[in-house]
Amino acid sequence: MAPSSRRATVEASVAARAADLFRFSTRLYGHPELGYREFASVDASVALLTANGHSAEVGVGGIPTAFRAHAGATDGPQVVITAEYD
Repeated sequence: MAPSSRRATVEASVAARAADLFRFSTRLYGHPELGYREFASVDASVALLTANGHSAEVGVGGIPTAFRAHAGATDGPQVVITAEYD
């Protein structure tokens, strides 16, 4: 379990973005796309990430709907989130 100060920081960050996250998840749910054709979903994901200060690279691994995003320093521990749209 994360230290309470770090956990509180994460909880506050999520709470501050709750409305944006809800709109984002509602948009994805309401506009399904076929596999490897999730262009609007990728655009929405990248827009949300970049609006919150993260860099994003679309087209990773030769897949036009795959993307990689980065936040913070890359010389320490890393967290990876993998998502499937189906």
